[in-house]
Amino acid sequence: NITWAWVLKLVIGLCVVLTALSGLVIGWLAVEFQFFGASPTAEDFEVAAGAYAVSAGVLMLGALAARSSEAPRWTVVWALGWAAMLVFLALSSVSDASATLDPGLGSNGWQDGAGGALACPWTWPLVLLGAYASLRRRRPVTV
Repeated sequence: NITWAWVLKLVIGLCVVLTALSGLVIGWLAVEFQFFGASPTAEDFEVAAGAYAVSAGVLMLGALAARSSEAPRWTVVWALGWAAMLVFLALSSVSDASATLDPGLGSNGWQDGAGGALACPWTWPLVLLGAYASLRRRRPVTV
C-alpha cells in the first residue's frame, strides 16, 4: 500500500544516496580531471573543498529530514556517515590547497564547488525538508 509518507521516505533515501555520491564525484573531478597532464592547483583543491563541505551540510539536513519523517535507520546512518567522510575530505582539500605551490589563476574558489553541489536537483528536497524538520514546532508527547 503506497502512501505519501512512504513516497516521502523513498525520496529522502534516494536524495541522500545521490547527494553523497555527487558530492564525492564533484570534489574528485575538481582535483583529478586536468587537461594535458596538468597538475591540480590550489584553487582546484578549494573547489573540491567547497563541494565536499556543502554536500556534507546537505547530508546533515538530510539526516534531520530522515529522522523527522521516521525513514529507515539506514538513511540516517548513511547520511551521517557520508557527511563525516565529506567533512574529512573537505579538511584534507583545504590542507592540500595551502600546501600546493601553484595558486592557479584566481578565478575559482570554494563557492564554485559549493554551487556545483547545490546545482544537483536532488539536494534541494533535503535542504527544504531538513530546514522544515529543524524549524517545525515539536508536539508534546502524550501518554
